[in-house]
Parts: sequence; structure tokens; C-alpha cells
Amino acid sequence: MVSRAGGRVSRDPTITMTRLDWVSDITHIGRGAWDDVTSSAGLFFRYEWIEGNQRALPCEPLFLKLSRDNRLVGVTPFLIVDASAYPFFVPSKLLVEVLGRASAPELATRIHETLPPSALVAAVPFGYASPLSCTPVEFLRSVAESARLKSEELGLSCAAFLYLGEADQRAIKVLEDAGYLSTPLETTWILDILPEWSDFEGFCRTQRHGKMMRYEHRTFQRRGFMVAWHDRLTDELLRTIAYLEHMHLLRHGHSDTLENLFRWYEDLRQLMPADLLVVTAADHRGVIKGFVLFLRSGADIIAKTVGIADDVARKDFLYFSISVYEPVRYAIKHGIRAIELGPAAAASKRARGAEATRLFGTFSFRGDSAVARYWPSVALALRSYVDRSDSR
Repeated sequence: MVSRAGGRVSRDPTITMTRLDWVSDITHIGRGAWDDVTSSAGLFFRYEWIEGNQRALPCEPLFLKLSRDNRLVGVTPFLIVDASAYPFFVPSKLLVEVLGRASAPELATRIHETLPPSALVAAVPFGYASPLSCTPVEFLRSVAESARLKSEELGLSCAAFLYLGEADQRAIKVLEDAGYLSTPLETTWILDILPEWSDFEGFCRTQRHGKMMRYEHRTFQRRGFMVAWHDRLTDELLRTIAYLEHMHLLRHGHSDTLENLFRWYEDLRQLMPADLLVVTAADHRGVIKGFVLFLRSGADIIAKTVGIADDVARKDFLYFSISVYEPVRYAIKHGIRAIELGPAAAASKRARGAEATRLFGTFSFRGDSAVARYWPSVALALRSYVDRSDSR
């Protein structure tokens, strides 16, 4: 805005000019500008993480640049998704999945039948981090409206903001005021490492199911599994964990090609070598039968991928030993503050000492969508499911 004084046009210093711009690639923002506005947002907003995953994902990235007085002050990452994208980024597939877990098959069927998979989704690739972590509060309403308009422009079924956290309640309220429909989606689980734990036995003594945990870990040890920690991905280890994850995904009804997994791990190794930490369990012959890949994030480690061989007789003993028990031992020894275990398997993770934090989604459906008419039933079913997960 301008004012006229003495025949001259001058800018009013009390007025700030804001601008929102869509760009299709993180390189159009630039490394320096990106780092300036995301430095406190955590590992999943790192330039390397976003850049590597935008190449690996079978969907198109978009970024909403937020500027004040021609200076970048924030950014919101989006994905244009369709049926080929990973289900956890596709609102229709995600809602069908969580409604199935919520024992609401009729609602899951209605979503499947009435909500096309194409959508514009604000989400951080492969990270349960809020996509609004780098969105200033004063931009929230504009970002919500821009996302809805962009989804309509592209002819998509909805605009969505996925995996908002408990710290995003103000943002969720702004999105609701802008016409978005909200719901809890899932719980993710974090195991805080307490100062009084001097060893694994100390951890077990503080847990309600400590006896069960000791039994599982001792059985794992008696079966001759050898544990190793790796802070770099050799070619051989990369091939092994990609294959084991591929088998694990197929067993759980998810599909991705082995070639895609190889490529993703190679990108990760190249872009973020210092942030990788892998625990493996090998049998008495030295053959690796299971692994978990963690990402280092300050004083925390985040479980990111897992794989277990098909021929392991009791996969639960192996799984909990390499995803919880051995990481607890490692964390105590190396001063790790917390282990982020991710969502799903709520009862099992709670029984092993983890605490829940809720994840939310907000959705703006196309005007002719039938979903909005039965959304209250969807939200009620999912809220009840998350409440049960928290209290088990």
C-alpha cells in the first residue's frame, strides 16, 4: 500500500506485503532460503530429505512459498497424489485403512466407492511431522484457501492436511473455520529413555509387562541371534535391507518394487549418510534375518523402516528385540533421549513402555462429493478408535 505526502508516493512502513506462490520443485526455492525457514522444524524438513523423497515418490510435489515483503518466511509442502501413490498419502486409501482398523467396514466401503484417489495433500514425505511446521500462523487461513483452490483448479477430489500433531490444535481450528473437516487419524508412539535406566534390566523393572519383555528378549538371545549396529550403509547391507523390507511389505499387503527400494536407500545413503543408524539381527551362520533403520534427529532416534525374513519362526520375538529392546540398550549406552516407534501396533507398543501422541487430518472435499454428508459418522468412528488405542 502507498500514501501520498507532498506530491510523492511513499510506502506505509506499518503495512507488510504478503504473497503466496506455488512452485513445483524444491530447487525453485533454493537450499539457502529453504534452510533459513526450516532450521528448527526437524529432520523431516531437511533439504536433503525433501529433495531425495521428491525424486523417489510416484507423485508430483508442490510447494507453497510464503513471503513477506519479498522475503521468504515460510513454506508448506504438498503432494499431488493418485491411485499409484503410497496409501498413507492418499486420503481415500488412508481413510479406508484406518476405518478398517476402527472396525467400521461399511464406512470404509462408502469411502472407497465415493471418494476418488486424486487429491492435493499437505504432507511431509515418509515422516509423521506436521506439514505446517514452517507455516507462520498469519498465513494459515490463506494456505488453507490456496490449497482448496489449487485442488479445484487441478480437478482433484479433495485438499487435505495430513499428520498434524497435538501441537497443531490452533492450526486445526483455523482449517475448520476455513471449511475443512477434521478427525483424529492415528496415534504414533514414543519411548522416552529415563535417566534411572542404567541397563536393559533397569528398563524392564519399570514396566508393567517387564516379565514378558525379559522372556521375549531372552528367547531371542537363546536362539542364537547376533545383534550388530551399523552407522553406514555398505553396498551389501543396502541390498540386504532393501530385500528384507520388500518381503516385509508384501507380507503386510503393501507393494513396492525392489528396484524402487534400492533407489530410495541409495538416495538416502548419498544425501544423509551421517543420519543413518541400522540394527541387524543375524542367525548363527551370520545371515541377517531382520533389521530396523533409524534416523538420528538430535538426541532422538526415529524408527523408519523394518524388514524380517520369511523363514523366521517367531517374528514377534525378533521384531520387538530389534525395534525396542536392543534400541533401548543402545540408547542407554549412547545418551539417546527418546526412540520414536511410529504408528500402528498400538497395544504392543504401549505394553512395551511407549506413550501415544495423536495425529490428525483435515479435509476439504469437492463440492459435489458425497463424503461430506456422512463425514460425522466417519469422524466419530475414528475418534472412538483413537480413544481406544490411547487407553489400551
